[in-house]
This record gives sequence, C-alpha cells and structure tokens, in this order.
Amino acid sequence: MQKKDYFEDSFKSLETLYKTTMKEIDKLRKAINDSLDKLQKKTIKELDASLTRLRASIQTDIEHCNNSIKQLIEKHDWLNRKDNNEALQFIKYWRRVKPDERGITTNDNKGCDHTGIQSR
Repeated sequence: MQKKDYFEDSFKSLETLYKTTMKEIDKLRKAINDSLDKLQKKTIKELDASLTRLRASIQTDIEHCNNSIKQLIEKHDWLNRKDNNEALQFIKYWRRVKPDERGITTNDNKGCDHTGIQSR
C-alpha cells in the first residue's frame, strides 16, 4: 500500500508539474504572440508611411518630367516656327534680289540652275 500511495503522490506531483509547465508555455506563447502583433503593427505602419512618401515623391517627379517635356515641346515648336519663319524670309528676300545680284548673268545662263548657283 505504501508503494501505491507513493506512486499516486508522484503521479499527482507530475500532473501538477505538467499543469504548471503548460501554464508557463501558454503564458510564454501569449507574450510571443503579443510581441509579434506589436512588431507587425509597427512594421505595417512604417511601410505605409514609406509608401505614402514614395508615392508623393514619384508624383512630384512625374509632374517635373511632364513640365520638362511640355517645355521641350514648346521650345521645339518655337524653334521650328522660328526656323520656318527665317527660311521663308530668306526665300522672300532671294526672290526680290535681282538675278545679276545673285550672281546670275543675263547673257550666260547655260551653266546655272534656277537658284543662281553655278553648277559644274
């Protein structure tokens, strides 16, 4: 009977140790989960803030690029208009210049094309 009591007491002690250990494991698991939840929330908050800053930065860059492209197009158009205008003015001037002032002689037009430049 003494052995039986000893085994029962040992078993009860073992059950108590088991329950205590399980409570400690559950407590530790809860602490780990709480820490992971805090870390997750902090990380998500920082990622959201970074994404917001990057979006704003990219939007600003896009606006700057669009403005630069618009300015380049306007300058290109202006230069084309200026070049065309200067070319038209030269053509008008050239047409007003008398043939002898262009280097064309009225007696010898055989070696000249219509621009007044002698061909070879």
